[in-house]
Amino acid sequence: MAQLTVRTDNDLKDHLQNLARQERKSTSDVVRSLLRHYVQDRDRGAALRALWERMRQRAEEAGAERRR
Repeated sequence: MAQLTVRTDNDLKDHLQNLARQERKSTSDVVRSLLRHYVQDRDRGAALRALWERMRQRAEEAGAERRR
């Protein structure tokens, strides 16, 4: 796994640590999740692939329901 160094002010860091602790997560887990969502939200190709996959799953589910 790659390492990324980010500089931020102490107040924001402390707030992040407190919130992560409340959720029983590490700050690294929270930041990884935020980065993943940031990239996914802005990667139109990935968004379209995810949309097509959801549509395919729903079509399969609808087809299975019709066969009952």
